[in-house]
Amino acid sequence: MAACIWFFPQSNREEAREDFLKLWWNQNSDPLRINYLDSLTITALPITLSAKKSLEFRRNRQWYVTSREALLEIPGMDSLWVYAGAFDFTTPALKPSPKPIFRSRPIPEPKIISPVNINQADSLELIDIPGIGPWGAKSILQEREKWGSIATLDQLKSLFPFDRGWDEHLDDYLIVRVGLPRWSLNNSPMDSLLEVPGFRYSQVKQIVFYRESFGALTWEELATWDYWDSTEIDFFKLYISE
Repeated sequence: MAACIWFFPQSNREEAREDFLKLWWNQNSDPLRINYLDSLTITALPITLSAKKSLEFRRNRQWYVTSREALLEIPGMDSLWVYAGAFDFTTPALKPSPKPIFRSRPIPEPKIISPVNINQADSLELIDIPGIGPWGAKSILQEREKWGSIATLDQLKSLFPFDRGWDEHLDDYLIVRVGLPRWSLNNSPMDSLLEVPGFRYSQVKQIVFYRESFGALTWEELATWDYWDSTEIDFFKLYISE
């Protein structure tokens, strides 16, 4: 019957709708306890889909309907259905909201970091130091491999482009224990001196020629050749003995 009423004129459809609702309410003679409806009962109501969704939403939120006027204000509600029926607007007791459970989290103990020898530490030991990280550890190891050791932390401060700059607290975590220099002006063969960063072939050849022709070469003598300035020579002295 409800499906056929749309073929009738407007007035006939409204009359047929009223007859249908009267029949529906006669079968549900008791006042409808609107605030006690479950999901299945709401689905079976002869109202629009939007009104059903609104009732279901209010039921889940415990937003109860307290009067016929409030029921009519629900979006999509069928006024013919509301006026044709009898309702019980009794509200059930509100369910108490669950109290949040606060669990205290144990406070982790601060990690104790022991100072490490920068010339012996591996990558994992360097990464554990706050402020260095994987990139910084890789850069330190590359510089150490390049010169054979790190002679002073000032070398890292001036030569290493750390992302955040050099943190002064790193001085407390890094210990410099320098071993013997990798090279010697008078004892290293020519092939070995060619591996020194900053030494060119012509300069190494001159060094080898001097020591073969005139004996031991000193840094004081080398400074007069104007190959490097005093700052560069002071740096080379850290890694090249006489």
